[in-house]
Amino acid sequence: MNPPDDPELKLYSGDVFLTICVVHTKTEASSIEELEQDTLKAVRGLFSTDSSEIASINIELEDSDLMQVNREPDWWDKVDAARDHLKNE
Repeated sequence: MNPPDDPELKLYSGDVFLTICVVHTKTEASSIEELEQDTLKAVRGLFSTDSSEIASINIELEDSDLMQVNREPDWWDKVDAARDHLKNE
């Protein structure tokens, strides 16, 4: 790496850790896994760079709490609804 042209400019190396939360609201996809992968691709696209000074950008899926919202209620949904109904009475 060449020394900076401006003598006042300092050089830095190291890691910067960012947490990014992408919120999906009724986003169409054929599966949760597909939506997670599409989200990763979109975030990677935001950080793409042609600069050789950035050695690597590692973007990983840390956690996901996606759930299908347009499905028939299952047993647990009915239990939750009954509990909420009892709380409101």
